[in-house]
Amino acid sequence: MLTHQIHRASGTVIPTAAHVARVRAAQRRERAKARPGGRSSKWPTVRKKFIAALRARGEGCAGCGAKVGLQVHHVIPFHTDPAMELRPDNLIALCEYIGGLECHDFLGHPRGFSWVNPNVREDAAALFAAPGSLGKIRARARAAAIPNAK
Repeated sequence: MLTHQIHRASGTVIPTAAHVARVRAAQRRERAKARPGGRSSKWPTVRKKFIAALRARGEGCAGCGAKVGLQVHHVIPFHTDPAMELRPDNLIALCEYIGGLECHDFLGHPRGFSWVNPNVREDAAALFAAPGSLGKIRARARAAAIPNAK
């Protein structure tokens, strides 16, 4: 079983009203980023190719392995270093869907979208390797979070 399947089966993931609201807000943010002035015009192509390459390798979310609701997260936020926006080595796939672990929220932006986790790769790998340590990894991500300066 993949991490997200373990947590769904054990009841860790419950699509509460707050959970659904967070996912829908994240979806709105992603649509807003695609508007002119927010990103490079090449971003949609880079994002699609990144997701397609993951799927071709049979991979999914770096944190839980989910194959649906994937968001492409920038390890170094693109607005702090625009040169990093399109670089594949700065990207990581994290899930964001109703019924999922919301790895994009809890690993990538553990204190909300005005914060970023500089250790997102390590935390995602740790969660994938040890699904039972979800609470400890979320706490570690929150403690490591730094302001997402614009």
